[in-house]
Amino acid sequence: MPKVQVRRRCPLLQCPQLAEAMDSGLFDSCSARSDLSSVRVVHPIFSQISAELERRVREAFSSASMVMNLFGTLELGVFAASATHAHLGRLLGPVEVKVVDVETGERMPPGPKPGEMRVRMGGEFSWSGYLDRAEDTRDYLDQEGFAKTGDLVRYDSQGRIVYLGRTKNAIR
Repeated sequence: MPKVQVRRRCPLLQCPQLAEAMDSGLFDSCSARSDLSSVRVVHPIFSQISAELERRVREAFSSASMVMNLFGTLELGVFAASATHAHLGRLLGPVEVKVVDVETGERMPPGPKPGEMRVRMGGEFSWSGYLDRAEDTRDYLDQEGFAKTGDLVRYDSQGRIVYLGRTKNAIR
């Protein structure tokens, strides 16, 4: 179970496995011991906020003016942000995103079929690989230099990328 440490003034709350923390009553016990009124922004780590979870978070943290999703990887950092649960949101910095077929790795055109999201950072934010781990680096990058995120996504009717979950959970 994730632990939450609440300091006196806490404008940003980052929480791993936010849904599990909410379901366990963790924030109920925190609010009984701590004043959570200074929390202004809530975002999960390693998960996405659904419409139902956003409703529950806003109930629990009535002072929060923003509940947002940040998308990224340990290797690439945060590459997209969204204040909605509906889609990936705005790309941050010089970043390219493509969706590929999970089985073949071929780029997919916009449409409702789910695929794996792959990301390539540019400029000073580019990632050159794991230190002294060339084989792991080759496994993580495709032939075009896009990182295989393991995130399952699809396009919505307006061509925006919608996060669906993970194709795999891997710690490198």
